[in-house]
Amino acid sequence: MQVYAVLAVLALALGATCDATVLELQQQLDELSHEIEHHVQQKRAENSDAILATNNYVLSIMANDTSRLRDIVALKRERLELDQWLDDEAAAPCYEEAFRLWDTYAYLTGWDISWCAVVTYEETNADAQYTFYSHAQTIVREAARALSLATEAYGLHSTLDTQLEYLEQELDYLRFLWGNYQTVLQAEIDGHAAVAEEIVATTRVCFGGVYDDVDYWFNYLDTTLETCLASLA
Repeated sequence: MQVYAVLAVLALALGATCDATVLELQQQLDELSHEIEHHVQQKRAENSDAILATNNYVLSIMANDTSRLRDIVALKRERLELDQWLDDEAAAPCYEEAFRLWDTYAYLTGWDISWCAVVTYEETNADAQYTFYSHAQTIVREAARALSLATEAYGLHSTLDTQLEYLEQELDYLRFLWGNYQTVLQAEIDGHAAVAEEIVATTRVCFGGVYDDVDYWFNYLDTTLETCLASLA
């Protein structure tokens, strides 16, 4: 009888140990899931700051080029008005044609600037929306899944051994996944600087084309005006 009593006590003790181990693993999964959620929130804030810095940098470049182009166009108009004021009244038809061309080129310049803005917006928006958040959503979703299934371990598995094995596998998987995704998320945040330079390069190419167009258009305007004025001499 004493032997059976000892075995019974040992069985209860072992059972309690297994139960405690299951609860401990569930607690570890819970803590890891909350750690992931908290850390990802911090990384989202860092990512937002990096995106804001990228946008401010890109917008400053675009604003400078936009302002410079508008100044070039406005200055051309002022010079035409001054030349017309200094010229004879007989030259009025020539200047009317020059101003008509200026109106057309000013409109086209504005359209080209808008197109460059669209290109820049699409690239900055893609960087903001797709680069970081897909990874963040994946790891948060996996953490929530593991935590949800951990609370259902008793219902999903009938024996303590299978419960323990299942929880250990989930914990190891989540630890492995989180270790990799921490590196991935930080790399995405750090990568915004390089993306900003790529966007700026694209923006400068776009605005460079606008500068070339303006030079070509205004050279044509000057040639047209000179030809018209020469015909009056």
